[in-house]
Amino acid sequence: MRKRTKRIEVYFSEKEYRHFQENVHLSGCTVSDYIRALTAGQHLKARPAEETAQLRRQLAAIGNNLNQIARVANYSHTVSREDLRKINALMEALWEILQDL
Repeated sequence: MRKRTKRIEVYFSEKEYRHFQENVHLSGCTVSDYIRALTAGQHLKARPAEETAQLRRQLAAIGNNLNQIARVANYSHTVSREDLRKINALMEALWEILQDL
C-alpha cells in the first residue's frame, strides 16, 4: 500500500509549465520529489553538469596518486620519475577539462 495517499492537481499556463518542467529537469529529481522538497522549504540546486563530474573524477584521481606518492616518499625518501610522469599526465588531463568549461 502507498505511504502517500493525498493527491494534488495543479493547472499551469503553457509558459509556467515549461518553466516548471525545466526546473524539475535541472534539479535531477522526479516531479513528486521536486514538489515535496519545495514544500519542505529545501532550496534545490541544479544538478552539476557532466563537465563538473569529469572534473571531480580527475581531481579525485590526482589526489589518490599524490597520496600514494607521498606514502612512498615518506617511507623511502624518494619519488620515481614514473610517478612524476603520472602526475603530469593527470594534471594535463585536468587542464584540458578546465579549458573546455
